[in-house]
Amino acid sequence: KAIEEGLGRQVQDVFQSIEEKPLATASIAQVHRGVTRAGARVVVKVQRPGIAEEVRRDVDLLYRLARLLDAVVEESALAEPVGIVRECELALSQELNFQSEAANVREFRRLHDGRDDIVIPEVLSELSSATVLTMTELAGVPLSRLPPGADRKAVAARIIREAFDEVFVDGVF
Repeated sequence: KAIEEGLGRQVQDVFQSIEEKPLATASIAQVHRGVTRAGARVVVKVQRPGIAEEVRRDVDLLYRLARLLDAVVEESALAEPVGIVRECELALSQELNFQSEAANVREFRRLHDGRDDIVIPEVLSELSSATVLTMTELAGVPLSRLPPGADRKAVAARIIREAFDEVFVDGVF
């Protein structure tokens, strides 16, 4: 239902299949494997229904507490509780908008164009919205399950080099 509401279309009209059991879950969303009508293997990140309203209520409560701290605890001015809540609210609003995440993935793909040893999933814009994010599925294994004989030092060195490239070459992290 959440996918249909997010995309404004029936699931069977855009996907051949979607696995009912999530691949991963978190507080804001969960991710399912699927296959598009065109046959592409994808992952579909779906925002939990009602999570935006729940986060809004929590942020409102944090603002009340921050204002109370400002009014009651003189030293709180050093930490600026309302400013901290404002920063949290901004980060959460970006986290709740999957279109922002999609734009970040697209930018990340653009920056890595030509780096053959880095693979970034492709966002399927026609199957994405503010509450649904569909990307091509990437095959791989977690670092914790690298096959025997894998050069773990080379993998670690590449991860570190990538982090430096992001910050010092691309200027994005």
